[in-house]
Amino acid sequence: QFEWVAGSGFVGRAKHARASLSEQYDLLKEHLGDDLRATLEDFLLARSAISSRVFGWQSLPGVESEEGVQFMVPLGDMFNHRSPKQIEWVFNASSGHLEYI
Repeated sequence: QFEWVAGSGFVGRAKHARASLSEQYDLLKEHLGDDLRATLEDFLLARSAISSRVFGWQSLPGVESEEGVQFMVPLGDMFNHRSPKQIEWVFNASSGHLEYI
């Protein structure tokens, strides 16, 4: 699967990520049993779609969290495909929302 990137640092990272995601899938399968209808490939596709649409910050004013805060922003990445960027993401602590400026 990795022949076209052989020799790069990407291979190790990709294999590690794949192993981690496989462990997550196995954990779901262990807890859900036959109720889990998704295959590993289904899970990888869905997990990849979700993780590519998440924006996060480690610290936000007025928000206490050791893990940071993450926002699911479907289509949010489409607002900023120009160079130089014309959109800025800002967290509004009063409303608890992510805002585009």
